[in-house]
Amino acid sequence: MGCRLKENDDDRRLLERGEMSRVLKRFMDSECEEVREMRRKAQEIREISQAAISEFGSSGREIEAFIQDLENKIGF
Repeated sequence: MGCRLKENDDDRRLLERGEMSRVLKRFMDSECEEVREMRRKAQEIREISQAAISEFGSSGREIEAFIQDLENKIGF
């Protein structure tokens, strides 16, 4: 997911005002299919991330399992 800022990968110069304006206008265009797809993917990643960090999400379960494993190893 992303947007190419420069026409060729080899270009290391700063973006000119016109180029920056073109990219920002394209990114802000809610009618652009590419922009809608980027926003859809961002929303999907947001939902997955929120579920992972919720109380019973995968991150919480993994931390709980890690603590349980440590407790088992040191004899709690």
